[in-house]
Amino acid sequence: MAINKKIIEKYNMFTNVDNVLTDNLIIITMVPAILALRNVFRTSYLLVHDLYQVLVLKKTGNALAKQATEVALGKRAAAVCGSMKFYAQNENDLVLFEQVNYSPSALIKLRDLELQETSEALYNLANGLATELVPYGVKASDLTEFNNLVELYKVLNPKVRAVRVQGKTDLGLLWKRIEDLNNLLRVKMDNGMQVFQFSEPEFYDLYKNARRNYHLPTQPEADPEMAAAKKQLNIIKKEVAAEKKQAAALKAKAAKKEEENAKINAETDALTNMLADLKLNNELNSNIEPVEKNGESNGVSNGALENGHAV
Repeated sequence: MAINKKIIEKYNMFTNVDNVLTDNLIIITMVPAILALRNVFRTSYLLVHDLYQVLVLKKTGNALAKQATEVALGKRAAAVCGSMKFYAQNENDLVLFEQVNYSPSALIKLRDLELQETSEALYNLANGLATELVPYGVKASDLTEFNNLVELYKVLNPKVRAVRVQGKTDLGLLWKRIEDLNNLLRVKMDNGMQVFQFSEPEFYDLYKNARRNYHLPTQPEADPEMAAAKKQLNIIKKEVAAEKKQAAALKAKAAKKEEENAKINAETDALTNMLADLKLNNELNSNIEPVEKNGESNGVSNGALENGHAV
């Protein structure tokens, strides 16, 4: 079981109601019955708050600690395993080599129970060869650290069933406290607050809004200078983003212009080549002497021929 959206929303609503009641305590004191009810609510709310925080921190804290230990344990196992492989090769110990024949990347990628059992088995082998592994760079302190990581990982990686049982128990208790606190508001506090509807309408509206608000308010910036600096930083980021967008647009426009120019140049070259070909053809045609009609050729007419001789 996990802390689902409904639990988070209920917790946020209770927190908002508690803030409104606390900030307006001077108004509540005018009605002793409401003040007494507020004190009961406050006590119950703190029980919900404490258990909720424990579950949230346990979930996030353990996850981060486990992740860090996994990385450290995988690296340590890979280092010791490499030394044992080297030793097994030099001693021609095929049995040991098969037992420790892991690549560093394979060990580093192991997770959960597989990482736990593999690391523990490698530590037991290395510990039994502690003296033999000294020349191979494995010191007693290395084995001690290896064992400490194995034991720590056992704590951070308990059996799945135990985790589920404990989580189910804690969440079941949290749900029970949430239901009791919600009933207190719905059955008693909501009715009691009606007394302020006309005498303290602003406070009454704040309470009603808190009862419907399932999100925690955004915390204001405590340091005005920091707030101003963040605001200025956001302005600069927007300006940089706008400049980048404008530069990208100009770059795209220049690329398009370059493409158009290349196309024009290609068309111009084609026309130039065509004109050159036409000019060459004209020149060739102008150098060819035309043949005259009616049998005239080379400036000599048929009539000028007599008896086979030119006159």
